[in-house]
This record gives sequence, C-alpha cells and structure tokens, in this order.
Amino acid sequence: MEKPRRRRTVVLVAVAGAVLVGVASASTALAWSQSDHFSRSGPPWQRECPRTGETLTATVDLLDQTVTEIGPPDDPSGTQIVDTQFQTEFSGGLKGNGYHVYIEVVQPDGSSKSSGLGRFVGELDGRSGTFGMEAAGTMDSNGAISSYWRIVEGSATGELTGLRGCGTINTTGTPQAHITLKYQLP
Repeated sequence: MEKPRRRRTVVLVAVAGAVLVGVASASTALAWSQSDHFSRSGPPWQRECPRTGETLTATVDLLDQTVTEIGPPDDPSGTQIVDTQFQTEFSGGLKGNGYHVYIEVVQPDGSSKSSGLGRFVGELDGRSGTFGMEAAGTMDSNGAISSYWRIVEGSATGELTGLRGCGTINTTGTPQAHITLKYQLP
C-alpha cells in the first residue's frame, strides 16, 4: 500500500489499537466527529460524563505509529481518509501505555476530523488495571488537536473495575498530548 502524500503525526485523539473495543463504536464515533453537533458541543456521550468525582491531568507521548491511506491515492477531491495505529506512553495521573487506532478525514489544507478507540494499560492515581477509550476530535492545519474522550463503560479491569470518566485531549502540533480526565471509581 502507498503511504499518504504527507506524513502525519497523529497524537492521541481517540482510541483501541492492538485490542479493539468495538467496531460499531468506531463507526459511531466517526459519524459524531463529522456532525455539526460535535463541532458545537462535543460528542453526544459528553452529557453522560460524571459531574462529580476526581480530576487528573496527564501527558501522552507518541512512541510509534503506522499510517495507511484508505481508498485510492491522489483522490481528485484532495481529501484523504487515513487509518493511524499508534502506541503511546502516559505520565502524570495516568502512568502506562496506550494502544490506539484512529480513522481520520483529512482536508486539502491538512485540517481533519477523527475518531478512534484505544486501550490503556497501567495505573490511574496508583491503582492498576486497563480500560478501553473512545474519542472524537479535530485537528487544525498546523497539527493542533482538540478532542473529547471517554472511558468505555464496563471496559475497566483490575483495581479500575467500574471506572467511569470523560475528558479532553489537546496538543499544539507536537507529538505530545495533554489530557484531562474527570472520573469516578466505585
């Protein structure tokens, strides 16, 4: 397969990599990221986020990525659809690794909308376990990302079982993301 015309550094925008959380969720998240509703107020699941609980911040560094263009190269519209799989390392309130896959619709100016799934493996404020994530967001033509993400209900394991939460992901166009998470544990 040919690589996209332009190598992209896609940083944590949404989620499941080596272990898919659900194909239907990826399709739904892509529809959300394409809707006008998303661009105004976040994905529909944003209203399900905990209103109370703890808040943490973390940094996410890109470790490795593979980008594959979907569809014919050099589409006459100038729009690309790419599948990006990547691995990340979390530090801060979340410590561990992430495995992600994103589908991204890239406009000719380099801006895009994306959705994805991922799996986190590590610790949240000292409690170990795993959880699935889903996210939807946008990237501007300079590579800055703004995204919403949430923990997939029922996906947490170990000391994180029962974890619920939502947050934001932001970058300035570098391969490092800054995230927030508002969460509740039983």
